[in-house]
Order: sequence, then structure tokens, then C-alpha cells
Amino acid sequence: MATLQLDIVTPTGSVVSREVERVQACSVEGYFEILPRHTEFLSALAIGQIRYSVSGKERKLAAGMGIAEIADNKVTLLVESAEPRSEIDIERAKESKKRAEKRISESKEGMEFDRAALSLQRAIIRLKVAGR
Repeated sequence: MATLQLDIVTPTGSVVSREVERVQACSVEGYFEILPRHTEFLSALAIGQIRYSVSGKERKLAAGMGIAEIADNKVTLLVESAEPRSEIDIERAKESKKRAEKRISESKEGMEFDRAALSLQRAIIRLKVAGR
């Protein structure tokens, strides 16, 4: 089966560096999928899931915003954060979701509202990746 190189990097270092069969990530315009020998492109990434397949088995990560570069059969994702399912603290994500929802209901606009909305998105993605 054809493969491509996937590198997921955060400010603290490499999270994934391996050959995979496919990659799916969330751009600011929606999810996209990369298969081997994909055309080259750059994309801004939104908070969302990163999915990739190794030997037919799908793996998931909760990811922050970033940039995707696809070139020469290689996918490089530079993201603020990337958490595999096994590292997600479900109770912490639930509490974060509650706090963000409360902050959103108390502030209708401005920087506080925007930060709360981003926090809510991150919590929802963590819970989704964790299967909750």
C-alpha cells in the first residue's frame, strides 16, 4: 500500500513522525483528506481533529490552530497543540467546557467572548477525540 510521511510538530516538539496511509485535518474552511502523491498546497488549520491511518488502523488527535504544508509526498502540520486520545484528561475537558459555556453566556462580545469561544472549541474537540 502506498504511504506518505506525516510530521506533526508543536512548539514543544515532534508529536508524530511516521509513514501513514492517509491524513485528515481541519482547515479554516473545513476538513480535508490527504492521500499519497497528493498535489502540493498550504492551508491554515483550525481547532479540530487530526486523523491518520497506519496499517488500516485510524489514530486521532485533538489539535489547535496551525499550518499544513503538503509537498513531495510529505504532510507537515505545525500546530499549537496536538493531544492523542490516550493523553486527554476527560474530566478536565468537561470542566473546561462548562467554564467556557459560562463565560460565553456572561459576555456577549469582545476579547473575553472570543477567548471563551476558542476554549469551548478546544474542549469539544478533546471530548470528541476521547469518544465522549
